[in-house]
Amino acid sequence: MRLRRKGTTDYNPLPPYRTEQSFGYIWLREPTHPLANSTGLVYEHRFVFYEHNGVGPFKCHWCGAPLEWDTMDIDHLDDDKTNNDINNLVASCPVCNRKRGEHKRIAKLRARGMQITYRGITKTPGLWAKDIGIVRSTFMSRLKLWPLERAMEEPKGRSGPDTKTKGKSERGKG
Repeated sequence: MRLRRKGTTDYNPLPPYRTEQSFGYIWLREPTHPLANSTGLVYEHRFVFYEHNGVGPFKCHWCGAPLEWDTMDIDHLDDDKTNNDINNLVASCPVCNRKRGEHKRIAKLRARGMQITYRGITKTPGLWAKDIGIVRSTFMSRLKLWPLERAMEEPKGRSGPDTKTKGKSERGKG
């Protein structure tokens, strides 16, 4: 089995005590820790916060919502995933944690050129869709099928744009 999975029969020892993941967070090998997963790994920022603050309960740093370990994110105040100093870590509810990351997501989309300027205001398609009161996918369909003016100004209707070449009212006529 090892030959098929790894390409060699050599035994690979456990990974080092501290391992950085490809997306920036750091794993610690702590098999006896209460927050460790089934392979004995725990995120370093969660480990540090637990060791300093204990089992909880906690309140969200941003909105004050009550939190337990299974419903809580640990937020890095300086947005540096490798800075796991206790002064940089706060308890956060998942909603607040996502909201704090929204500006980074929007900046990334703008850097990729995914933005629309209309009447002197530049926003991403998702933000335009939110302003209009529709979902992003409907807004993108509008952009493909309608002129920009109509896509931006048409209010939310019972359905999206007709994807057929003829409208429903014209199909019934013979």
